[in-house]
Formats: sequence, structure tokens, C-alpha cells
Amino acid sequence: MAKKKTKAKTKTKTKAKAKAKVKAKEKAKVKAKGKAGDRAKARTKAEKKAQKEIKRQKKAARKAVKRGIPKGYHTVQVYLCVDGARQAIDFYKAAFGAETKEALFGPDGKVMHAEVVIGDSVIMIGDVRPEMGAAATKVQFYLYVPDCDALYAQALTAGATPKSEPADMFWGDRFGTVEDPFGNIWSLATQKEALSPEELQRRAEEFMSSMPPPGDGSPGAGPAPEAIGAPQLSAS
Repeated sequence: MAKKKTKAKTKTKTKAKAKAKVKAKEKAKVKAKGKAGDRAKARTKAEKKAQKEIKRQKKAARKAVKRGIPKGYHTVQVYLCVDGARQAIDFYKAAFGAETKEALFGPDGKVMHAEVVIGDSVIMIGDVRPEMGAAATKVQFYLYVPDCDALYAQALTAGATPKSEPADMFWGDRFGTVEDPFGNIWSLATQKEALSPEELQRRAEEFMSSMPPPGDGSPGAGPAPEAIGAPQLSAS
């Protein structure tokens, strides 16, 4: 009798273990299926996101074409003609971290047309070609950067000529200027304050009143307008 009871208990335990194993397997399958489903959902979500981004880019490209401005360009673009465009591009890379976007060369090896990107802006560059009316240009840039002091030092290391060391200016920018080897002036600025028009006007008047009249020969006369980025107006 006792043996029968023991056997019955053993069978019951065996069955219970078998059921537990089956349940564990089923649970593992459900879990695995859930994970697979989550992965599939994640893939579907990523695919939808990618498709949405592609559609957005295509829409933006169509809109840009409609308004006649290619993507990545601004309404006003700078075009430099320099004697030695290759050297200019190398200098802008070293001085300002420019990246070459494209470059087309003529049979003579000179740059017909090139584009470099500095920050979010495209600068077009070509070699001087008198026969095509492309004379050398000299312009002044105003370049906003996170740290104008660091970029000023970098530009000097690359071969730029210092014009004015970085200093805090009345209009709210920290500002310094350098001249590149091709005669272009680069004003390097970092905004320190955002001023209201009224505060800017007050500071400008205060600054101008502290400067001697230009050309009076007084010692310690203020800096030339181009040295501080002030606009130079004609007398006419």
C-alpha cells in the first residue's frame, strides 16, 4: 500500500515537473515572440521615420527649385576672384576650417569655379581671368563663430595678417580682424550681448562722443572705421 502511494506521488511530481517545463517553454516562446515583435515594430518605426525624412527632403528640394534657390545656399552669395584660388582654398581650410564642396578646373589647371563651406555658408571662388572680365576682388567678411579669440589665433598661425586684436565692442560682439594673403578682410566675431535698438543707439552715441574728430592729429585718436567694422559712407 505504501509502495503504491509512493509511486503515485512520484508520478504526480513528474507530471507537475513536465507541466512546469511546458509552461516555461511556452512562456519563453511568448517572450521571444514579444521581443521579435518589438524589434519588428522598432524597424517599422525607423523605416517610417526614414521615409518621412526622405519625403521632407524631396519637398524642401522642390520648394527650393520653385523659388530658384538651391538647397544650402542663401539669397546673397559671395564670389571671390583671386590670383591663386587653389592657395586661397588651402588657406581658408587652415585659417577658418573651410571644407571644399566642389571644384572645377580649366585646361590650364586654374580654378574655374570652386565652392567652400564655412559654418553654414557657401563661398564661391575662382581664379582671376582678365580675358573673361574676372578681375581680383577684395571684400570684407563678418564671420560669426563660437570663439573669435581661438579663430583669430588659428588664422594668424595659417598666415593671416593681424588688423585688430579681439576686444569687446559696444554693439555687443567680441570682435577682431585679420587680412588674408589675398587682400580680403575677415572680421571675426562672437556675440556676447543681444542689445535692443535703443541700447545700441545709446552705446553708439557714447562711443562716438569719446572719439576725437577724424584727421585732427590728436594723440590717441580712435581707430579707423574699418578697424572696428563701422560702415564707411561716401561724402556724396
